[in-house]
Amino acid sequence: MYANRELLTTLSIQRINDALLVMKHFIDLSNKLLPILHVLQRKSQKSDEDYAKIDRIAAVYSNHTFDPITSDVLLNSPILSLIKQSFTKLCEKDADIEIREEAMIMLKNEYDRLKNNWNLASYN
Repeated sequence: MYANRELLTTLSIQRINDALLVMKHFIDLSNKLLPILHVLQRKSQKSDEDYAKIDRIAAVYSNHTFDPITSDVLLNSPILSLIKQSFTKLCEKDADIEIREEAMIMLKNEYDRLKNNWNLASYN
């Protein structure tokens, strides 16, 4: 019976580690894609290529389903909520530029905080 508990614990830890790796990849990807989307959305004259890029970025977020609370629990961070809010604000047609800027700043600040923590953890 003890061996089964140990196996369950090992599997649980492996699943958490896998979830963390996927989440970290999604967070890093968002740190690259959302600023690009922000620049594209701010353009007054968009080309067909710009619209195609916007559509490809939007597809990334529409194809990912996640519970924003996950990052609160696993990372002690609201980063997934900030990603979701930033994407939503960037896609709103009538969103104020300042609201978009604020969303991007909050996301960037939290990303930088997390990245700093990850770098500290990798050195210890």
